[in-house]
Amino acid sequence: LILLEEIFVGRIGSLLTVDQESFLQRQELARSAWSMFWQNPVFGVGFLNFIPALRLYSNPPFLLQPVHSIYLLILAETGLAGFLLFAGGIVWTVRRFIKAKSAHFLISLVAILILGLFDHYFLTLPQGQLTFALILGLGLPAGEAGIFSKT
Repeated sequence: LILLEEIFVGRIGSLLTVDQESFLQRQELARSAWSMFWQNPVFGVGFLNFIPALRLYSNPPFLLQPVHSIYLLILAETGLAGFLLFAGGIVWTVRRFIKAKSAHFLISLVAILILGLFDHYFLTLPQGQLTFALILGLGLPAGEAGIFSKT
């Protein structure tokens, strides 16, 4: 019982503590993303070039991971041009969801967009990309998903 108590109490205690190092790393990545954006505001550093560009915009030791915000990641990689395309696509999709009365898909999309404030997984990991694409694709009514639709 003493061993089990130590395992469980130690585990619960570690779940309740805040790791300051994680916040500092995320803050450094966010600073680097803003630097990338402000030095390349129109087109960014290039699609999928966030990690290769990190050594130019941050101090050692380099964290070889994307910034933990899909919005900062899009701004840094594609600049205002890509961010406006992304935002326009999201607005277009939200309007379609509302028009099609796809409330459950709209709620799912809003959840992804809120989680995107704190995580990059919906843009960088295959599982997140598939989830994002699935919500977008299934939420649109048949015949209205393409840019060449008649509506």
